[in-house]
This record gives sequence, C-alpha cells and structure tokens, in this order.
Amino acid sequence: IRFCAAHEKTFGVGVDIDPQTAAVARANIMKQGLADRITMVECDLRDIEKIKGAKTIKEKVAFSAVGMLHEILRDGDAEVMKLIKEFKSAFPGSRFFVAEFNAMSPEELQKISDETFRQTVSYYQLIHPLSFQGNPLPVSGWKKIFENAGAAIESIDFLENNFVLYTIGL
Repeated sequence: IRFCAAHEKTFGVGVDIDPQTAAVARANIMKQGLADRITMVECDLRDIEKIKGAKTIKEKVAFSAVGMLHEILRDGDAEVMKLIKEFKSAFPGSRFFVAEFNAMSPEELQKISDETFRQTVSYYQLIHPLSFQGNPLPVSGWKKIFENAGAAIESIDFLENNFVLYTIGL
C-alpha cells in the first residue's frame, strides 16, 4: 500500500488466502484511497490465473509476500523458484517485495545478548520445521533461490526483529 501511495503510476495486487486478512487489507486500501490502483485477491499465491484477473493488473505491478514464501519451502526450494518463474513469466517487468525471517546459525544465536530475542528467534526457527511450515532461510539461501529463478535482486534491506525485505525485479 505504501509503495503504491508513494508511486502514483504504480498498480498493486495484494494476495492472501485468509479471508479476515484480505478484508483488513481491503479496508486499508479503501482508507488510503487506492482502490483504483490496488486490488486485494483472496487466494493462494500460487493461483496465478486468479491473480491475473485482478482489475489493477497493468503492464507492471508491485507484489508483496510478507512471511509467506518460506511456507512453500516445505515442498522444496524448487517450488519457490517455480513460483517466482511463473510470476516473472506472467508479470514481466513487475516487482516482488518479499519479507522473510533471516535464519541464524547456532553460533549467531549464542552471540545474541538479549535473552528474550534469542529465545524468540530460537523458537521461530525450531517450530517451523516441526510444524511443516517450511524452514526459515538465511539471506544467502534466499539470494540463491531468487538468482536461480532468474529474478533480479534490486535491494536487500534489514528490518526489525530479524526480518529482511528483498526487492525483486521480475
């Protein structure tokens, strides 16, 4: 929403499988006065055909996937690469904003002085593979996936709480 608000010629499509989350997003889009440039599609991100039917699909679109691509990793790196390749084919010249947790090695975890943060990161990294949600990856792992999918990494920004935002050119 912020990206489209800041770039008046940009159109966006939000995608979420959860009806409640999609409803909140639609309300935020309306509140910002961007309903003519952003469509919220309620579906799985892998439903490319449904996404292509969004009214705001133009030549170039900004997509956002926050904390969700690692879920597809439960099916292997190849599935994430396949999805990115499909987006690149369906929406050439568009941008994909991906925010994912930056997995840490045991050595990196041991160096964290904030006990609460260390426990939070440890729990996050432990619970995901045990609950079949896909493994969090470090930056190097995501870079490899994006590069192998033929996507251009335009920027990598480190956010709060050990999240990383990747701006990917399709």
